[in-house]
Amino acid sequence: MQRGQLFRTPQAQQARLRHTRDFLDLIYASGRSAVWLQGAFWDWLLKVIPQSQIEFLRKARSQNVQLFPDWDWSDIQNRLKGGFEDELSTVDQMYTKAPERPGQRLNTWTGPDAKRYLHYGPAEWDSLDEGGVVGLALGQVFTDLHGLAVEVLGRCEVCRRYFIRLRGTRKKYCSSRCTWRAFTKAKKVQQRRAKSKRARVAVS
Repeated sequence: MQRGQLFRTPQAQQARLRHTRDFLDLIYASGRSAVWLQGAFWDWLLKVIPQSQIEFLRKARSQNVQLFPDWDWSDIQNRLKGGFEDELSTVDQMYTKAPERPGQRLNTWTGPDAKRYLHYGPAEWDSLDEGGVVGLALGQVFTDLHGLAVEVLGRCEVCRRYFIRLRGTRKKYCSSRCTWRAFTKAKKVQQRRAKSKRARVAVS
């Protein structure tokens, strides 16, 4: 491998942002079925966990361990959302309470370009239960955010959901729908002010 290729990792960084965006889409999805939530969760997690954990899942599957059990996926979604928002609510404080997550270790991760990258994150699965998987998922998403600029993560001024800024602009809204809602609200406020001003002028 040439030296220029060895240190060229922006694609891995962009992948981390895209995967974090997928995680946010999962935790803020509304009105979705348990089947959809389960599929979206595993689709995201299997893209981001390091190789050793994928091997663990393959081994568990070969031993007929049920990898898609009948869990309460709505509750899992709420726990992921709550854990994510609770952690970010303390990010500007002097100290934070360490969340309950698996230990950290150096591992490898395969990027979307099929190359392997160093990965420092959740070490191993504690267990294939809801609590272990929630802890692993939160540990992974915060690992992916490590070292990124604060501005990468935005919070919509309309619906208050977190979202990823893939460009350098300081977007205020998570979607075109929220942008339109903000525009409509601002327009109505301007119309009321203009109407009130015309009324005062008429009275005077």
